This record gives sequence, structure tokens and C-alpha cells, in this order.
Amino acid sequence: ALMLAPRTVAECCAAMQDATGGALPVSVKCRLGVDERDSYAFAADFVGEVADRGGVGRFVVHARSALLDGLSPEQNRTIPPLR
Repeated sequence: ALMLAPRTVAECCAAMQDATGGALPVSVKCRLGVDERDSYAFAADFVGEVADRGGVGRFVVHARSALLDGLSPEQNRTIPPLR
């Protein structure tokens, strides 16, 4: 899960900004967290680093965490319910 690597996400976003010369907005779609890392602080740190280092001004946040431990991508789309 790329949320566990915010610096990598920021570098990718910065490269997209550079490739377009800043002519197109770059946005990030993410979740509230990953597995047990679903605190407000985790999400805020991710958004902060990607915004600061990657130049991203718009984030779309899913209202749930990604549960990767033992779930297939199909299962993860149906589990868990919204909080």
C-alpha cells in the first residue's frame, strides 16, 4: 500500500507536476489508513507529506481503511463496512 510510503507518493506526484509543467492539477485518492494504521495522525501525516513534497492540493479520501493483511483485492472492496 502506497500510503505506507508517503515519500514515494510525494516523489511520484512531484514528477507528474514537473512533467506537465504545473499546467494540470495532480490529486491523490487514498483511504483513512492501512490495516491497524488508521489514526487521524497517520492520515494527517500522509496528507501533509504528500501535499508539501509532492505539490498536491486535492485529496479524495475513502471513508474506510485498507485491510491488506490476508484479504484479496476483491475481499477488500467489500470488507469492512463504513464507520
